[in-house]
Amino acid sequence: MPETTGQTIIITGAGAGIGRALAVGLVGRGAHVVAIGRGARGLEETKDGCRGPGTVECHVVDVSDAVALELLFGLIVRQRGGVDLLVNGAAVYPREVLGEMAPESWAAGVATNLNGVAYGCRAAIRTFPPNRAAVILNVGSFAYLGPEPASTLYCSTKAAVDSFTRALAVELAFTGSPLIVNEWMPGIYRTRMSGDTGEDPV
Repeated sequence: MPETTGQTIIITGAGAGIGRALAVGLVGRGAHVVAIGRGARGLEETKDGCRGPGTVECHVVDVSDAVALELLFGLIVRQRGGVDLLVNGAAVYPREVLGEMAPESWAAGVATNLNGVAYGCRAAIRTFPPNRAAVILNVGSFAYLGPEPASTLYCSTKAAVDSFTRALAVELAFTGSPLIVNEWMPGIYRTRMSGDTGEDPV
C-alpha cells in the first residue's frame, strides 16, 4: 500500500463492511480518516476499532444529501488544508425482486448507490483545492456482469457507477482538474451485502 502517513482520507459507508475495514486499516497506517455513515452506532463501532498512529473523526451524513456532503467536505478542507483520497463506498443491496419492490425503495436505493457517488464526486470538485492533486475511488462491483435473482437495484446502479466514473474521468481531464477518478472493484468480501460469504474485509 502507498504511504498514507499524514494523509486526509474521506470514506463514505464507513459504518460497516469494506468501508469500516478501510478506515481501520488506514488509521493504522497513519492517515487521518473522515468516516461518514448514516448511523451513529455503526460509526461508533468503526471508531472503536481504529488504532493509531493515525486518527479518525466520524460524521453522520446521508450521501444522498448533496448539500450536506458539500458542507462537510468544505469544512474538512478548511480544517485540513485539503484531501488526499475520497472513497465513495456507501451502498445498499436490498435483495428484492423488482415486481415486489416499492417505488420508494427503488428511489432510495438509486439515491444511495448512484446519486451518493455522484454527489461525493461533485462535492470534491467543488471544495477540494484546485491546485492540489487528489484521488477519488468509486467502489464498483462485478455483480452486474453476472446478475443473481433479486439484484436488479444493486446491479443496475453498480453498472451506472462504472459508466459514471468513465465519463467523469474524461470530464475532469477536459477541464484540467487535478482530481483523478477511478472505479475500484474489490471483489467478494464477507459483509452483510455479500450474505457473509467471501474473504474477511480486514
